[in-house]
Amino acid sequence: MDNLPALRAPERSAPPVAGPPPVLAGLVRPGDWALQVGPGPVAAQMVRWTGHTVVSLQSTTAEVEDVRAALGPAGRNAGLVDVEAGDLYDGRPGAGPYDVIVVTTAVTGLSPRWIDQLKPGGVIIAPVALGGLHPWIVAGRDPRDGLLCGRVIGCDLPAAAPPRAGGILYSQPPALPGARPAPELRRTGPLPRRMTVDQYPALWMFAAVSDDMITAVVPDGMPTWGPTCALTTGDSAVYLRPDGIWPSDANPATDTLTHCLAELSLEWGGRFRPEVTDWTCRFVQHPDEDPVSLATPTGWSMARPAILPR
Repeated sequence: MDNLPALRAPERSAPPVAGPPPVLAGLVRPGDWALQVGPGPVAAQMVRWTGHTVVSLQSTTAEVEDVRAALGPAGRNAGLVDVEAGDLYDGRPGAGPYDVIVVTTAVTGLSPRWIDQLKPGGVIIAPVALGGLHPWIVAGRDPRDGLLCGRVIGCDLPAAAPPRAGGILYSQPPALPGARPAPELRRTGPLPRRMTVDQYPALWMFAAVSDDMITAVVPDGMPTWGPTCALTTGDSAVYLRPDGIWPSDANPATDTLTHCLAELSLEWGGRFRPEVTDWTCRFVQHPDEDPVSLATPTGWSMARPAILPR
């Protein structure tokens, strides 16, 4: 267990994620015994959805007080949320098993201890890292083969605020590797016609699924851009934006990256612009290599449906 701190170190923190998508209210059902993991006011909302007490796990005592404050005096006195501080990786086995576990902090994968704390047919809902994005995924056992699979229920662009510190389950360096050279004031590369800003997350996710070198970068000298979809190599970077493809320079390496992003953009358009919610995945853990490793998403597909209990 000596390697566990590597999963929890503050420097492995992820960019903040937006709140859960509205569809979450339909996935947490009346009567569910639920665990909420991570910061935010979601536990109080889950009390209304389930109709009874919700179990919550926070990284710090300050976050515990935030959860209690969201309940108001009446909710605190009624014990509507059973909240305590602890290691997010561990979950709360003593209060389980759970019908649903809702994770409200960005992760690179699912803790195997969360998986062990699910009831048969239970699900985990979490924002999981993919190419600088954190698509919200509902994951559970596929009744056809027993494998852990997931489907995307929503995805927002990365927040521009600084990362949170501590308690975030990261087994690899986070996205946002830092500032890169600002692009020259020129755009190049074709984008699908009449693409809208609202479709940008869908294009970004398509690129991330197709190329594992896609990430989020904050371009140096472009403060209004915020985190941006990018391919980088050395000191070269090419940014994929809703209004075009922006290279940082004109050297051959950058030209190659530009060509790759142009091809991905046109392929997304040629496939009728799939939405983020069109994607499913499998989750794979390697306990033989590392018994505490996270179950990470792989095998992204738009053709294979994920059969889940909700």
